[in-house]
Amino acid sequence: MSGTSLDGLDVALVTITGSGSSTKMFLEAFASLPYSAEWQKCLQHCTNPMEVSAIELCQLHVALGSHWAELVLQQLHDWQIDSKSIDALASHGQTVLHLPPESSLREYLPKTFLNQSPTTWQLGDADQLAQKINLPVVSDFRMKDLAGGGTGAPLLPYLDFLLFNRIGVVRVVHNLGGISNLTFLPGSDNSEEVLAFDTGPANLLLNIAMQRSGTNELYDKDGQTAAKGKANKILLNQWLNHPYLNLGLPKSTGREEFGFDLMRIWLNEAKLAGLSLPDLMATLTAFTAESINRAYRNFLPRMPKESFLSGGGSFNKELRRQIGRRLPEVQFRDFSELGQPAEAREAIGFAVLGNQFLVGESTTFPGITGNQTSVILGKLSLPN
Repeated sequence: MSGTSLDGLDVALVTITGSGSSTKMFLEAFASLPYSAEWQKCLQHCTNPMEVSAIELCQLHVALGSHWAELVLQQLHDWQIDSKSIDALASHGQTVLHLPPESSLREYLPKTFLNQSPTTWQLGDADQLAQKINLPVVSDFRMKDLAGGGTGAPLLPYLDFLLFNRIGVVRVVHNLGGISNLTFLPGSDNSEEVLAFDTGPANLLLNIAMQRSGTNELYDKDGQTAAKGKANKILLNQWLNHPYLNLGLPKSTGREEFGFDLMRIWLNEAKLAGLSLPDLMATLTAFTAESINRAYRNFLPRMPKESFLSGGGSFNKELRRQIGRRLPEVQFRDFSELGQPAEAREAIGFAVLGNQFLVGESTTFPGITGNQTSVILGKLSLPN
């Protein structure tokens, strides 16, 4: 799994038996492999859709697949695991464009296209992975959901319901990655009550602001910079008018809405307002926390008793404090309390989706992403 934070490749070694409701899963090992500064710079450039060329994207597609194969083989060597003992590999890919029906970027689509369809694009050639690791590779999960009428994200509510739904307890599984996405689990065996969507940004705006601050910091560790500042209420209220926050469900988002283009505008507004770096980070953190608060209150059918936080944002103490202050009736807990490392959730999730593909079973619930039927997600690449 390589997410919107662009910080590295998450690799999970997972033993799975059964499928569907009989799935049994055990995490054997997990590692988060950081990208070099050169790779981060390349990925940041290539995830800016208004600046990157087709030549660059084509090159990146092959280069990423090859690079990931090297990383995976090295990690297997470090774990002393023979790749021949593994059945298959599942790869989410690196999202470079996510253009669901509600995206504001749709106004920039060339008018020459007769069918301006929703689309999503994940790079990291699975054939490179299959050839170099000599394993079958399941990939391209989002595109199949889109073809089935969905928005292409979020894709893990099936896993969340399968593993973490508890009869009698209403709970949320909430990932604070680059983008904030959650799964509402109803506390019953009725899968039609499951709800999932992207609330907006989590780490994405915070990381961009720190990376553009001249401090050489890639992120606000523990939210320490934000904790020293004071949110600017005028800018905060202005930024909370972002149209995505009021969109109805289903919905998903990404860097296209909450990335460099938006931050150029907001950083300029913060500069004109005379905000210090701590005040800027405090305002962005307050924006993220309030967007999550509004998502819980405006879109969930009822307030959960507990919410389990995963992803890099779950380690941001100031962000967690602000979310908790706005939602005092919810008990926010660490995802690790569910028996898995918080940072491993998505990599584990795509291993399970890969297993579902290989046995030919669906991995979506109708309606969550907008699709009308259950869909088997993924494509298969075979080695020689």
